[in-house]
Amino acid sequence: MSAIYPKAKEQFLLGALNLASATVSAALIKTTYTYNAADVNVTAALAQQAGSSVVLSTQSVSADGVFDAADITFTAVAAGSTVNAVLIYSGTTPIAYIDSGVGFPFATSGADVTVSFSNSADKIFRL
Repeated sequence: MSAIYPKAKEQFLLGALNLASATVSAALIKTTYTYNAADVNVTAALAQQAGSSVVLSTQSVSADGVFDAADITFTAVAAGSTVNAVLIYSGTTPIAYIDSGVGFPFATSGADVTVSFSNSADKIFRL
């Protein structure tokens, strides 16, 4: 059920959010949050975050509408949570909710969690 938030689509169309140059972050989101297309800021999702957010690096946007970045590692995510998705966001704007792919949901164990975007032809997402 991975999705791009409507607020992000609006920001793309207005030219207010440039994924190639914006500071974009990722967060591990627990199963206690349910994707809501009406969310216009990250408050509700980040209230259900496991661990700390990570800033993306080596971001790129291709001519065929693919957004990509280097793989990310969440360091020592405390044990006891069940993670259902990765939230991609910039500032307070939610961009994408990614809950498809190998390994979701998973239980945290205190270990590092690595998210690899290179495993998908669509990388982080494709418009």
